[in-house]
Amino acid sequence: MALLEEKFPGIGKLVALKAEAPPSGEVKWHLAEDTFIIGLVSSVRKGTAFKTATGNIYQVTSVVIELTLELNPKVRVLTNGSQYRLMVQGVRETLMCKKLNEGTVMPMDGDVVESRIDAEFEGFESGRVFKLSNGQVWEQVGARYRYVYKYSPRVVIIRKGSICTLIVDGLDDDVTVRLLYPKQAAASQPTTRSSGSN
Repeated sequence: MALLEEKFPGIGKLVALKAEAPPSGEVKWHLAEDTFIIGLVSSVRKGTAFKTATGNIYQVTSVVIELTLELNPKVRVLTNGSQYRLMVQGVRETLMCKKLNEGTVMPMDGDVVESRIDAEFEGFESGRVFKLSNGQVWEQVGARYRYVYKYSPRVVIIRKGSICTLIVDGLDDDVTVRLLYPKQAAASQPTTRSSGSN
């Protein structure tokens, strides 16, 4: 087991999970993917989003605060059909997550935007404008209000049909947004409406 842990940190967690016999009627956990997370993982908390090399995006739903520093860490993903458990290299706890997309069925580049807020982020408010470091400008159209200060946090914007949702790294809520700039991209996107989380 020591050799396995050295080659793939966290493998012991998987063995422990398999050793637990689930109660009768409980859906068993099975392997969804073995891959790695793109980029630097420096902290993990509820709301943190990870994108894997396969294009899938997972958001942490469990209450956890952990500091780490891993570049492109390996990750093992388990699922029971509706929930996901992530075992990330360098992270001690197994992370309960929700899957935000289907990496293998999102061929259009515009379906997922990954960037950072350009300079200061001061939370959510209807009509607030977010300028990203990639040059795009988005406006919040949902009614959610929350004040929180972060400097240049990572963001993910996911488009599902006519709805565009902005997720800020480290926050467990999200807001509906619409693209203001560039104009040509905005013209190709349907007007968004508020989702249930706003």
